[in-house]
Amino acid sequence: MRTILILLIAVFAVASITAQPVLTNSSNFTVGDSYRMDSYVENSTASPGQAGANITWDFETITGGTFVEGSTAICVDPAGTPFADSAAAIAANICICPVENPDDGAYQYYHSGYNSRELLGIGWFEMGNTSFGTYQGPLKSLMFPFGYGDSYSGNYEYTSYHLDFGYYFMRDSAEVETVADAWGTIKTPIGEFNNVLRLKTTTHVYSWYRYGAGTPWMFMGDFTDVQYSWYLPGMKVPLLVLLEIDYYKDSFYNIEYLAEYSFVTDVKDVESKTNMVFPNPAHNYICVDTGEAEILYIVLFNRHGQKVLTQAGPTYRVDISSMSPGIYAVLVQTSKGVLQQKLIIQ
Repeated sequence: MRTILILLIAVFAVASITAQPVLTNSSNFTVGDSYRMDSYVENSTASPGQAGANITWDFETITGGTFVEGSTAICVDPAGTPFADSAAAIAANICICPVENPDDGAYQYYHSGYNSRELLGIGWFEMGNTSFGTYQGPLKSLMFPFGYGDSYSGNYEYTSYHLDFGYYFMRDSAEVETVADAWGTIKTPIGEFNNVLRLKTTTHVYSWYRYGAGTPWMFMGDFTDVQYSWYLPGMKVPLLVLLEIDYYKDSFYNIEYLAEYSFVTDVKDVESKTNMVFPNPAHNYICVDTGEAEILYIVLFNRHGQKVLTQAGPTYRVDISSMSPGIYAVLVQTSKGVLQQKLIIQ
């Protein structure tokens, strides 16, 4: 996976070396995209650095804070997700959800359009504590085209409903401003990237919460969050994100950086990165060979990006006898990274 990522870095870097970076709708998510963000939380030594043109930011070595290895997320068709009957999911055309444990985690619903990417809702799927929140506004994640000096602003209302207990428990009212305040070169733990665009997003939130059905709303306060995101044109997620947090006079950053990334334009166009799946075409079963890498889990997606099967490792044999004939994508999370291959079921 690291080799694939390095090749992608080289392609994108060469393409952007002669001009200031501009984000276009090529940064929109596509069914089949997958990525992993690793993080350092409560870091007190980092700094977002200065704004301006042709700046260099060095995050190659991050010291301080607690390291958290992320889990792989994948873009799928919202129609095949647990919250598919919600208005936000129906209006969305992309859902980002966990690969490793689809029954425990966040489901983010986006509408990716010609001029923007908008976050419509988030579902939290957890046994006994499932909730769904919607953004009325909505929350604009990105605007296109977007270059150095450009900005946009807006408002949103966020409400979250506790599905297990049947009441609204969270409500936010927010003002958001995003400005592309810098461009230049960034070094992250996985490499150096030229001609990246930094977005500074300032969010002022008024927040309310209640602790049970029928109880009054409690005003929790107003908060200001400042987030810095470094984007490379053509990539779908930021290379690095700094979220500034002020908590009881203590200031620190949560830092996320892109650790792994795989892009698929369409399941039927997936190129085999390995010959790990056999037989192929298959009918009743498949076997997965990842060499010395341990299989953590195997996921099958149909050509619409819907997750149709998840199997935990280390088992290498998968029963596909109940699957309809067609073209599928097999995604395998191993101890050494993510592998992906097209599968034909007859």
